[in-house]
Amino acid sequence: RPLGQVPQQRMEVLLLDVVPNSAGLVESLREEILARPGVNKMHFAQPAGNLNAPWRAEILGLPEALQEVKTFLTNTLEYGAVRVVGFDIPKFEAESNLCVTVRGLQEAFGQGGACAALMACGRVLQWIKAGEDAYCWLTSAEAVWVAQQFLHGAVCSNGTASSVLPDEATREAVSRWRERRRSALATPGPRGDWRLPTDEELDNELLTDQTIQAAKGRLEDFLSYVAQVDSYADSDAKEQRP
Repeated sequence: RPLGQVPQQRMEVLLLDVVPNSAGLVESLREEILARPGVNKMHFAQPAGNLNAPWRAEILGLPEALQEVKTFLTNTLEYGAVRVVGFDIPKFEAESNLCVTVRGLQEAFGQGGACAALMACGRVLQWIKAGEDAYCWLTSAEAVWVAQQFLHGAVCSNGTASSVLPDEATREAVSRWRERRRSALATPGPRGDWRLPTDEELDNELLTDQTIQAAKGRLEDFLSYVAQVDSYADSDAKEQRP
């Protein structure tokens, strides 16, 4: 970078869940929170249609400032009234280039067919062949999760097992996405705490999601089409034998 230029710090989002009876107090602290240096924006709302659900605070700012806000709210509110969900990256950065390494699908479906299988999982930005592997860039953590659920470890028609392996940054993005979904499924406990679904419960809930069901349906249609084409090819080959 040019001499004298100060490197820009990366913004983060602090995610907090607040019990409904403490939401008014947090809202009254909005101006004080936003007046802190390094804090940029704050969104605070309850999911529509569920009066018992926790209110979600999404606070955008610099990491050091968000740590101070977290400490401030934890010390100000009653014990158990606020739960720190974690830190995330802003949505405009989250929906970006998420890379996975694909192997095995190409041998079964060819490069175009393997790419089509990933496209059934979500939007594909780029596909690059690299020897036996291919690098695929997807636009959402959900698409990566779908690809891993339905394509990773699948046994192809040629007997090889496919693999869809995310790089470290993509793995972290998927983990953050899962934790956001887990938090949305939290239920209030009898002592003011929150019960979060286990990994198994979370996966079962995700598999019933309409968007994921639609991706699964697209994959099933694609595999059915491939099987039909293979069947026609086998029939033609038998007819051409002497």
